[in-house]
Amino acid sequence: MSSDNVTPFRRRPPPPKPAFNPKEPRELARAIYVLAAGGLALLWFGGLISLLGVALSMAAVFIAAGNRGEGPPWAQSHFEFV
Repeated sequence: MSSDNVTPFRRRPPPPKPAFNPKEPRELARAIYVLAAGGLALLWFGGLISLLGVALSMAAVFIAAGNRGEGPPWAQSHFEFV
């Protein structure tokens, strides 16, 4: 069988997934959690580093508030950010 020079059909390997895809809601949720946790961790240090923690926390809030329209209807009915 191996002498008839037929190439076996093999599946192509799937393309590698990117480390961070901002179009997926799950990845955005992970980014929000990481930013919020990082901001909280930096706030514990005090001094000028705490300003970076505030900036990270504000970035998490802005990302979360900007994506509320794409969420489920019950999440759009709350008025925290209005």
